This record gives sequence, structure tokens and C-alpha cells, in this order.
Amino acid sequence: MLTGAIFDISRACVDDGPGLRTVIFLQGCPLACPWCHNPEGRSPEEGRRVELPWLMEQALKDQDFHDGTGGGVTFSGGEPMAQPELLLQCARGLRQRGVHVALETAGFWDPRHVAAVARGFDLVLFDLKHTDEERFRRAAGQPVDQVLKNLRALHRAGANLELRLTLVPGFNDTEQDLGSMARWLKSNDVRAPLTVQPFHRMAAAKQARLGQKYAYANTPPVTREQVEQAEKVLREQIDP
Repeated sequence: MLTGAIFDISRACVDDGPGLRTVIFLQGCPLACPWCHNPEGRSPEEGRRVELPWLMEQALKDQDFHDGTGGGVTFSGGEPMAQPELLLQCARGLRQRGVHVALETAGFWDPRHVAAVARGFDLVLFDLKHTDEERFRRAAGQPVDQVLKNLRALHRAGANLELRLTLVPGFNDTEQDLGSMARWLKSNDVRAPLTVQPFHRMAAAKQARLGQKYAYANTPPVTREQVEQAEKVLREQIDP
């Protein structure tokens, strides 16, 4: 029996794809972003062990709400692609039952799965953190090259992509940072909707419960004006 680890299931969510969503949070992530909103999902050693049929059953409980609102199931984390077999089989089974399935990913995973992801999900919400190697590696602890290769490959494979950029002070919020990312997208002809999301400090309490020091405890939340300015810079660079 195929099993895996999850750390939460949230229902009636509205920020993780169209309509009302059931969000399944899979355990484990290879990145170590200090602002992570779900630090409890990082360690692959923790989380609740579940079997595939049980996970399918939980997702299908909300199908009436999905159908009535144009919603579906979103796989988040952690990094869902840290458990590719469980993820892809569950997504395949749900789609066979008419459920809209979405994937939230930061893109750091084995490129052999690109084709399966592109054809296996109705929507891929891709977390674009940065395109600069040094800045990405210093923050996330991994090279950015694999992330960008997967993003290019998903786009070329015809995945239904939406890019999401969390504006993090001191990491990717300057005009230079934003311009660099915009130029990469343009030069690689990655055309997809791009949403800028504000950094917030909601993970501070989680990190405290985990006995971890939260690096952004004294960083003010990003304002709506900062988000709008970032969106303006990106638009001007991508479509001058």
C-alpha cells in the first residue's frame, strides 16, 4: 500500500486556486527559506503517515463544494514534489473522478517529473523566489539552476502555470531584484500570470513552538503600496 506523510488538510480555502479548495499539505521540503510560512512541514522525518486510499477519501469528501464553486484540491507543503509517487498517484485518481487538481511548488525537484507534472495537474502555482544564484542559495540552501530549468521545462511542456512571488524585505524586494527576475522571465519567454504576495510574520508563532529562532521577527509586514510598486516594476520590465 502506497503511503506518505502529511501535516495538515485545510478545507474551504480560497487562496490556493479557483473556487473553494481542499488543501493537502505534504510533509518535507529540501529548501530552508528563513521566512517559510509552514516551518512544521520542512522535516521529512515528521508528519502523519497516511495511505493513498485514505488521502483520496479525505479529498473527495468536499467534492460537492468543489463542483458548486469551480474549486478542487490543491497539494501544498512543504514541497509536495518531495513525495512524487504519492502526489502524482493521488492527483491522477482525483482527476479521474472529475476533481480539479492544483500543485503549489517551489520547483526544486527531479526534472524527470516535468512531463508528469505538466500533464497531471490542471494548474501549477509556481513559487518564484529569485533568479539570482547567490541570493537564492544563501537563503534557501540550494542552487537556483534546477528551479529555473524546471520552470522553463514546465512552460514548454504546456503546463497551466501561474507564478507567485512573495515579496520578502531584504531578499527580493528591490528594483534591482525585481528587474533581474523580470528580465529572466522575458529572456526565457516564460509567459504566465504573475501575482505578487506580501511577506507576513504569521510563521513567528510556529517557529517559536518548534524551538526555532525566527529571522524576520523584527521585519515589518509588506504593505499594499509596496506590492503595487513591485507589480509596476515587473510589468514595466516584462512588457515595456
